[in-house]
Amino acid sequence: MRYATFDDLKTIHDIEKKSIQSAWSFELIKEAFSISDYHFFVYEDESILGYISMKIILDECEIMNIAVDSEERRKGIGRGLLGELILFCKENEIKRILLEVRESNENAINFYQKNKFFEISKREKYYSDGETAVIMARILF
Repeated sequence: MRYATFDDLKTIHDIEKKSIQSAWSFELIKEAFSISDYHFFVYEDESILGYISMKIILDECEIMNIAVDSEERRKGIGRGLLGELILFCKENEIKRILLEVRESNENAINFYQKNKFFEISKREKYYSDGETAVIMARILF
């Protein structure tokens, strides 16, 4: 895993469009990439297979997006990305990791629960289509 570069943004956007129902636009990804408290990591073999983006606010990390190329799923890439993010947070004394996930996305919720995340609240009608967001957290320290 490595930090993403500006040249990676097109591939990140392509993976996002295929993987996330309310995908960010290329311009939004580019804007987030240019902000210093946003970090993008990519998992690659010969090409980018997945990515995770996060925003650091004081001693908290918010996972903005995590996505794996649809042809590369169920190979441990998401787990690897999340594991590296957790290691990064521990090394940087981040105390808590937060994320939002669609209430209907049972696969993602199960994935996060297996990785020691727990539900802390919900945001009703959070997504543009009216779906509820489940807010999950993992305490590191």
